[in-house]
Amino acid sequence: MAVGDCFKDSLAKERFDAGDVIYNDRRAYLPVWADALAHVDYAFRVVSMEAEQIKYDILTRSANGQAIVKQSTISESIEQFLGKLQAGIKLTVDKPNPTAKPKAKKASKKAKAKKAPSKKRKTAKTTEVQKELF
Repeated sequence: MAVGDCFKDSLAKERFDAGDVIYNDRRAYLPVWADALAHVDYAFRVVSMEAEQIKYDILTRSANGQAIVKQSTISESIEQFLGKLQAGIKLTVDKPNPTAKPKAKKASKKAKAKKAPSKKRKTAKTTEVQKELF
């Protein structure tokens, strides 16, 4: 993770505030958001911090690339969170299932009535963040 200079005190004190956003790439801190957004693959947005526990959202770039959107929320110890900041995380993204059959072309209602129902294409869809470190 590319922890911005503005978080030096937070790192030293092991204390983050709600709303803090830490990006995966240092270019995500560019002053022009449109330029910065092009470099965001994922980010952590702090929701709350109590005692030694931190709750944060995982944000990823939207499908159209115009925004960052929440994928999941994680609650863990500050030590685990700091470890992820140091090492980064692996994300599992939506990928087509290579064993799935391609969708058939749409048939007319008459043809559908004669034909057995077709199986829909399956995809291996995962929006959760794997907790494994690189």
